[in-house]
Amino acid sequence: MTSLDKSRPPAAKASTKTAAADGNQRLSQSERAYQELKRRILDNEMPAGFQALEQELAELLGMSRTPVREALIRLAK
Repeated sequence: MTSLDKSRPPAAKASTKTAAADGNQRLSQSERAYQELKRRILDNEMPAGFQALEQELAELLGMSRTPVREALIRLAK
């Protein structure tokens, strides 16, 4: 199992919803997890074959496992 990069600070903890980049639209935790994980994959921070536990990803993103699980399901499609 590949360990996560601890040099990058975790995402800021937020309430159930977080302001989007444009400041008008609100994102759910699941959407925020999806976008952050997708960004890290595309930036090769999580390369092909990367493995991590759901709990590790949740801690990295500063949120519970449920939105991370939902994001992983979307990414797998």
